[in-house]
Amino acid sequence: MRLRKLIPAILSIAVIVAPLSPKNKETYGDTPYKQWSLELVKMIMTKSPWAQEWGTSTAFDTQSQAGSQAVEGQDEGRNSFVIRLMSALPLRQAYVRYLQIVNHYDTMTPEQRQQFDSKVNVLLTADVSQEIILAVLYKSNVPETTRQLRQFFATQTTATLNQSAYLYGPHGRIDLMKYIPPNGEETSARFVFPRLVDGQPVLQPGDKEMRFELWVPPVGQKLQAAFDAKRMVFQGKLDY
Repeated sequence: MRLRKLIPAILSIAVIVAPLSPKNKETYGDTPYKQWSLELVKMIMTKSPWAQEWGTSTAFDTQSQAGSQAVEGQDEGRNSFVIRLMSALPLRQAYVRYLQIVNHYDTMTPEQRQQFDSKVNVLLTADVSQEIILAVLYKSNVPETTRQLRQFFATQTTATLNQSAYLYGPHGRIDLMKYIPPNGEETSARFVFPRLVDGQPVLQPGDKEMRFELWVPPVGQKLQAAFDAKRMVFQGKLDY
């Protein structure tokens, strides 16, 4: 099954979370994913070779402006985005581990674990051989900006984004193949790009980076995220 068909369900738990430092120098490369701590999971989902934060902030001119526009007690507008390579196996393993943790997987009986595994393991075995899938999550402490961001991502289509959403590889620009807007109350959108261009992978061992760019009108800026190929090595191979 293609991963893009599974993304909407799993992203219902995809809140923007602050990364915490894993304890005892725990690393995703040396520890089986079923033993990952919540701290490590949050780090992988937010600040890792496959996920990164991007944000803007604007100071308010007056205290009254702050009071009327931002969440109470804050003196500037902050807009946060998290860009995740959902097609990367470590990201999918992090999601599965997150689901395990919040559902108390470690204390389940063997039968309960088997039933749970049958529901989520499809995320680990999904076919990503033809697609690169990025998820963009947004958050703002300004209600009006939140509304504008929600409207923007909900109303876009593949056609309307084909001149403002791009993936760049070592050999040039890759056009958007499919856009999947947030579902219901989600605050995440999916951008699907082809994994192969002219029969060759977008990114190969030895390449420098892959870069995602998206013009976001509600904040008047271009969202940019560069993924370093040298750092995206998981279980001995380049994974994205």
